Amino acid sequence: MVCRGVFLEFEGIPEELDVYNPTAPFTNNNGMYLAARVEPRKSETDSKVRFFRKSGTTWKLDENTPIFSLQDPFLSRIGNQTIFGGVELFYRNNELNWRTLFYKGDSIYNLEKFFEGPEGMKDIRLTSLPNKRIGIFTRHQGKIGRRGNIGYTDCQSLNKIPCLNLEDTPLLEDLFDDESWKGANEVYILEANTLGILSHEAHMDPSGAKHYSATCFKFDYLKRRVHNLKVIATRSDFPDCAAKRSPGLDDIIFPGGMIIQGKHAELYVGLSDTKAGRIRVPNPFI
Repeated sequence: MVCRGVFLEFEGIPEELDVYNPTAPFTNNNGMYLAARVEPRKSETDSKVRFFRKSGTTWKLDENTPIFSLQDPFLSRIGNQTIFGGVELFYRNNELNWRTLFYKGDSIYNLEKFFEGPEGMKDIRLTSLPNKRIGIFTRHQGKIGRRGNIGYTDCQSLNKIPCLNLEDTPLLEDLFDDESWKGANEVYILEANTLGILSHEAHMDPSGAKHYSATCFKFDYLKRRVHNLKVIATRSDFPDCAAKRSPGLDDIIFPGGMIIQGKHAELYVGLSDTKAGRIRVPNPFI
């Protein structure tokens, strides 16, 4: 049974700024940290990613950590490298566009950019594989991906990723859908050929309001088959709060990461584009 979710509490951020879309907690220099998106309530283009250190029951801004002009951070480990990234907004011919940026280093204090994803592509995620290769999840829109569908490919090493054309990544046919959009958020190695994927699925109703769910599935990366797609949390599992725009963003839950603990998992999410939350759920991969 899914327990009732709670909001995360943050220290060191002015009241006029919202903190949301966090990563799962991670260790850095003997401390427990998470990264989150910070921005004014009435802006979506003045976003920063900041790092917070756990302090009792709250998360305190670490002023000594780097600041990134990004949205929706993510973080993982590949070998001895910390892989960090987020979505960068920019203007091209006076039109707002976006791309996913990737950084690597031995800690969050020493991150250097090593890759830019294609223009217009969010939700790119990297993972090490048991066969020593690097797995790459992509998210495609437009003629090929419709509203947003997940693709997958792999390569020999991190250094080879900038040489790839990720726009040509094959889609996961088991997940293809014309009406909704999906994206990978975090990847877990389960078995020799099987990955666990934390993801999101969303659709827009006739009024233009968006509706998101936090989802998971298993993926056999050798056979390219998806198994056990399931919803693990929805916005209604958390208390109400003001949305960035209402009613359009009331029903938003954006999964950032998950700490798996035996038969259960702690899921960290963004809510209504204004809050960050945590909820205990059954381990979705059992």
